[in-house]
Amino acid sequence: MTSVFPRVHEPLARHHSAMNLVPHQTKPSRAALRSALAALGLLLPLTLGACSGLNGQSDGVSARGFGSLPLRSSGDEGQYTAGLEGITKSYVRDISAQELTLAGLDNLTKVDGSLFLNQDTNGHILLASRSGQAVSLDLPRRGSNRGWARFTAEAVRSAKVLSPRLASLDREDIYEAVFDGYMSRLDKHSRYWTPKQAQVLWEQLLGFGGIGINLEFTDSGVKVLKVIRNSPAERAGLQAGDLIVGIDGVSLNVNVPEQDTLSRLRGEVGSQVTLSINRGGRLMSRRLVREQVVPQTVDAGISDGILYLEISGFAKSTAEDVAYSILVAQQQVGGRLRGIILDLRENPGGLLPAATIISDLFLREGLIVSTRGRSADANQEFYAEKEDISGGAPIVVLVNGNSASAAEILAAALQDNRRAVVVGSSSYGKGSVQTNIRLPNDGRMSVTLAEFFGPAGLPLNTVGVTPALCTTAPVVSPQKRLSLLASGRLDSPLPTAAAHLRSEGYQARELVRNYCPPKDGLDPDDLAFAKALLQQPAYYTYALGLSNPNRR
Repeated sequence: MTSVFPRVHEPLARHHSAMNLVPHQTKPSRAALRSALAALGLLLPLTLGACSGLNGQSDGVSARGFGSLPLRSSGDEGQYTAGLEGITKSYVRDISAQELTLAGLDNLTKVDGSLFLNQDTNGHILLASRSGQAVSLDLPRRGSNRGWARFTAEAVRSAKVLSPRLASLDREDIYEAVFDGYMSRLDKHSRYWTPKQAQVLWEQLLGFGGIGINLEFTDSGVKVLKVIRNSPAERAGLQAGDLIVGIDGVSLNVNVPEQDTLSRLRGEVGSQVTLSINRGGRLMSRRLVREQVVPQTVDAGISDGILYLEISGFAKSTAEDVAYSILVAQQQVGGRLRGIILDLRENPGGLLPAATIISDLFLREGLIVSTRGRSADANQEFYAEKEDISGGAPIVVLVNGNSASAAEILAAALQDNRRAVVVGSSSYGKGSVQTNIRLPNDGRMSVTLAEFFGPAGLPLNTVGVTPALCTTAPVVSPQKRLSLLASGRLDSPLPTAAAHLRSEGYQARELVRNYCPPKDGLDPDDLAFAKALLQQPAYYTYALGLSNPNRR
């Protein structure tokens, strides 16, 4: 799209021309940023947790069938126990280990369609194949998670005897099939991550040992697309446009697989890597020490005193990067900003602490979000308690149908506290929090622990955030929309949507979302309308009055 704002640096997924807010030498260091935040009382810890090593009670399981199958346990039992414990204790709704176990085993029959699973009325499970072979297994006598885990391990062993297809799979493939079966009984936001998938997920959220560059694999070679701020690459003088022609003395060419190149660049924090660089035909060598690198999720630009912040996700460093961008922008304009646009469109979410910390950057007090679940630990409230880093600068938040999870928490927190005007369409409606449970095989489960509610008490899950100013309809130019707002003819869907949710609950979901249907993409008119609002303080103040979900 054609942006009305210049950008500070290259965003993760949207390519625009790069610029800096201020000359590099005048930017505050990370240490200076932390000192400034601490002085304002805004330096908050970002804590993360994961569950692992869960224990349960032991049950016996017997097997009988066509031929003797001796009982035995294996390391698989611990894997299944951890999975069942994690789900039955954490999931937002009550679910039994028996239901999960049978779903997991039934999923094996989808891997091999010649295998059948049936349960009789006498407490037995019959595994049979098209060849006529069958095994009968006794269900556990007591319903503990460990008993069902032991039963699962034995049933899998029996199934592999009956099925050459299952017998040919490695252990991780079997785990994936069984755990995917577990997940089929949960909501769509709960899922199993294989060890490889879990590693990628964790690197996206928490970072990895690297040097801090984004790459583009072109016909001419491996090109540096962007150098991440305060990274080893920036300190070593790497620049966008540099070609990496070698890593640790190994030459790169267009035939080297992309993953091999990335693997060579990454490594343990503190380890060294030497790059051979081609910069405009001039060859040079640079030695770098790897550090913890978190993918950059904040892209910033400033125009006419208005700061534009595009937040593409919520990772470990996102809140700090937002604060950094604001402090740098304030330094440039010499005081309070004219306004701030938070662009959360196409933002899939991320870490809950990042969303609450960013909310707290702009709120002096008030509820940010509450979570409600089955366990006592799942019922929490998060409150703002710090100073407003922006000094009360007007804020417009942009959302669309793909703004989800943590993005919805931030949008609802600012809207319900009447701290920002939300513009766009209804958001995705992924208003639930997942606990991330580490398993013995280093895979992970994301299990829905609770559902989110905004400060006004409205549910976010399946409903999403209804914007104060809907741009889905009518389809008009930004100036026409501003004219309708000024004349009082631009109605807000928010109060009516909120009233239906309070009186009818989740049953009003479809009706509420139809008040401002979700839309995809980065509509440039939405960004232009947001900027126009901030350029007209009277119009912004009027729009802020429409942001009250309790208004009648």
